[in-house]
Amino acid sequence: MTTLALATAHWSSPIGPLLLVADSQALRGVWFTDQRGIAAQHLTATADAQHPLLLQAMQQLQAYFAGQRQVFDVPLAPEGGTPFQRAVWQALADIPYGTTTSYRALAERLGRPRAVRAV
Repeated sequence: MTTLALATAHWSSPIGPLLLVADSQALRGVWFTDQRGIAAQHLTATADAQHPLLLQAMQQLQAYFAGQRQVFDVPLAPEGGTPFQRAVWQALADIPYGTTTSYRALAERLGRPRAVRAV
């Protein structure tokens, strides 16, 4: 398996400073800059605020926060996570714009009704 070079950009979003990480194919993650658990490979990746996917992600996030976007089309490939965590992430991504749900409803949707706290 070939490892693709990672690029990062820091963005001052309306909800706080974010670190965005991408490779040539997809956005790999978005973290608050003071968040614990950011992988060392993401913290030491090459800073490239002109990376096409990072620019696309920042533009779409900006439009979202301005109330001008409801759907994202940046290709995503989040790294890490257990199979359960990945299932939760997908379930979160499937929640339509403007709607809310509960942890219980997500756990039930995943077929794990007792996993409310894990969700």
